[in-house]
Amino acid sequence: MNAPGYVIAWIASIGVIVGSLGPWAVAGPVSASGIEVDDGYITLVAGAVAALALLLAAVSKVAWTWLAALLAGSVAAIVSFWDLVSGIRNFAEIDSPLGISVGWGLWVVCVCALLVIAGCYVAITGATSDIVSDRSLQQAVRATRVFAIGAVALAAVTAIVAWASLIFYGW
Repeated sequence: MNAPGYVIAWIASIGVIVGSLGPWAVAGPVSASGIEVDDGYITLVAGAVAALALLLAAVSKVAWTWLAALLAGSVAAIVSFWDLVSGIRNFAEIDSPLGISVGWGLWVVCVCALLVIAGCYVAITGATSDIVSDRSLQQAVRATRVFAIGAVALAAVTAIVAWASLIFYGW
């Protein structure tokens, strides 16, 4: 296990939890937190699952913990980027004197979800055959690496689609 990657992933999973509790929509002095929106519960649970899975990964050499953290980070990334794009698009259509905008909590979830995926990838690829001696565990680590690459690719495509949507549909 690569310690810097692990630390990044674990701190980012806490960031997903904090961002899920923070404001996702702001209209003047009024804000709506992530848990006031159904999707905020999804990202909150995903952040908690990632944090717990990463804690288990720190004390055991079980590969499924990394898979669980990657899956949770991927779910949080997809949900948060979808809400970010939808929110920006919908808020642009509303003509309000209060100035409705996306809150910092949703931005934090988006960034931290990607950091969970990236941190897990760095931590997993740092695991070499010198560290892992069991043959079946080595195979599981290889499978986890493949999943990590897929999760990073999915998150990258989601981010590209989100930014393309912002460019073509505006803020």
